[in-house]
Amino acid sequence: MTEKDFILQWAKKNADSIKTFPDDFITDGEMRSLSLPGQRLNMGEELFGTFGIIDNTGHTIHTAQSLTEAKYYIYANRSNKKSLSIPKEEKVMAACVSAYEKYLDEMIKRIRKDYTKNFPEGINPHDTVTQIFYQLDLVRF
Repeated sequence: MTEKDFILQWAKKNADSIKTFPDDFITDGEMRSLSLPGQRLNMGEELFGTFGIIDNTGHTIHTAQSLTEAKYYIYANRSNKKSLSIPKEEKVMAACVSAYEKYLDEMIKRIRKDYTKNFPEGINPHDTVTQIFYQLDLVRF
């Protein structure tokens, strides 16, 4: 098996079991709604503690008031949603983001463990994780 085969097989085998953010991580709390463009969003530049959320053309869609809020938008937009429910309380949002990042970190550990098992002399575990996350349309900040 090549590393490329490993990446494709790992992504295909685990694609259906990936938890959905924020639905699988949100706790109770009041929510507000935000309209989104229905396309991939990226983290823009930080300016005086705020973070731009941009589309693929570089157009600013929203300005997040914290890094946690910016991560929330990016993580939640995995399926290119047209709208998003966002917790009104920062601590609820932070708990949701933290739980999701812990979930992603555990996934990274599983990928590296499987990689080491298949390629004991392997030198690209980081690149492999990056490629699998790309295949699964996941991002970890």
